[in-house]
Amino acid sequence: IAAELVARSPKDGYTLLLGSAATLITGPALVADRKYDPIKDFSPVSLAGTTAYMLVVHPSLPVKNVRDLIGLAKAKPDSITYSTTGQGSPAHLGMELFQALAQVRLVHVPYKGGAPAMLSLLQGETFAMVANFHTALPVVRNNRVRALGVTSLKRTVLAPDIPTIDESGLRGFELQQFYSLVAPRGTPAEVVRSPNEEMVERLPTQDVKQRLAHEGVEAITSSPEETAKLYAEQYAKWTKVIEQAGILRQ
Repeated sequence: IAAELVARSPKDGYTLLLGSAATLITGPALVADRKYDPIKDFSPVSLAGTTAYMLVVHPSLPVKNVRDLIGLAKAKPDSITYSTTGQGSPAHLGMELFQALAQVRLVHVPYKGGAPAMLSLLQGETFAMVANFHTALPVVRNNRVRALGVTSLKRTVLAPDIPTIDESGLRGFELQQFYSLVAPRGTPAEVVRSPNEEMVERLPTQDVKQRLAHEGVEAITSSPEETAKLYAEQYAKWTKVIEQAGILRQ
């Protein structure tokens, strides 16, 4: 609702949207009857932060790393269950991408939210999950689940000891939640420049970075052009994954 409102707002810089990738990339890509076009209806201002996810497994699963998981899934197709926060969620899309790149078949068990999905994994009802850092890191540190890799292309400063899935053998795998500020499409460049400059100056300060890190978010900024390029690439990527997985909503 907020994204649709901003897309139709005056192009004067007074109505902006702080949106996530779920709002500006995967959400619209999942819906056939889109109320707004994430690429055509907005003028990007800057990235605000990123959140990687973590691929974790139940300790009873006989795998120590990503290669082990792929090998087990190939040896026993359709036998490993994974929990998610729901159909079409970032966790679900991440596992669909994992299966496509690794050429394996796992069994999806969707839940209504992160808490029941993680509880399912902790209890051994399911055996794998792509979870956000806020949920996963405490149970990883307590050895209640095993971390196989983070979903960003580079190791995150929030858990630098955990390798990426990409470096662990599944080249090209990347799943991140991006947060960015956007204005209605057609907002003049000089109007977009002002909030961009404010974000570039203020977001990297130590107190802001620490507060965001507490929520599992790495502060990052970018130019309007860099943001537009990233979102166009991500939208094309996840649209393809969604179409191949057959999970487009009517």
